[in-house]
Amino acid sequence: MPCQRILEATTTLATTPHAYSSDPQCQNYCNTSDTRIHMSLQRYCQQDYVLHAQVLASEAADTTWQRLAVRVLAVYKQGAQPVRRGSQAAWVPRADLTCGCLRLRPASHYLLLGRTAGGPDPTRLVLDRHGLALPWRPRWARPLRRLQQEERAGGCRTLRPSTLSPEPRL
Repeated sequence: MPCQRILEATTTLATTPHAYSSDPQCQNYCNTSDTRIHMSLQRYCQQDYVLHAQVLASEAADTTWQRLAVRVLAVYKQGAQPVRRGSQAAWVPRADLTCGCLRLRPASHYLLLGRTAGGPDPTRLVLDRHGLALPWRPRWARPLRRLQQEERAGGCRTLRPSTLSPEPRL
């Protein structure tokens, strides 16, 4: 019998916010997309951080923020504030979780992409509706390392500033 290719599910963001919450305020709140996500050098350069992390636990910090205990397994890119491997706290706006913008489960591994702008404290690792939390796939490790090497070789500097948008568009 000949080999047959096993189809792999397309990685997408949350289908629609109202699939998780019937709140009318959630209808246009999340950064949703029905398209496949392709990580190019340009998209990689737009991010402040690109991490492979495991969510360990979640607890309410206050009325507006949820604190996640995460274990950073690999750092592919970091912004001005260094992100180290190991256990850290990540902060998620509670509205983002209520509307279903980020679907994070304890003990699961994710590729986390985002920008540091917009958080209450620049030293905090903030996961919000403008970033991505994609279920981790081991085959992503090598292409991400390649993008990291391109960035270190000056690949992000060769992109004109006008091509970099202030928010990631996926």
